[in-house]
Amino acid sequence: MQQLMVGLIVGAAAMYAVWHWLPARLKRRAAQAIAHGSERLGVTDAAGARQLQQSLQQPSGCGACARCEPACSTQPRAEAEAEGTRDPGEPRRNAPV
Repeated sequence: MQQLMVGLIVGAAAMYAVWHWLPARLKRRAAQAIAHGSERLGVTDAAGARQLQQSLQQPSGCGACARCEPACSTQPRAEAEAEGTRDPGEPRRNAPV
């Protein structure tokens, strides 16, 4: 019984890793196939299948890179220092001791 549980956990982790690193095109196709299969088997209705497909097609991670908020600014360092703005994680220059 313990080996079965370990096998299920390892299998689930492997599936998660494959899904995470799957290219977007293949992920869209797989999501469409999973949603269509769940609808065909009667697990979900058409609206539930569409919602499942949309949720499976979402990019992995927090999505901050897709929104490009100020946290991921591409402003050059010299301009940021001239304006007095800097990255919160960036060390201060000439900071008083």
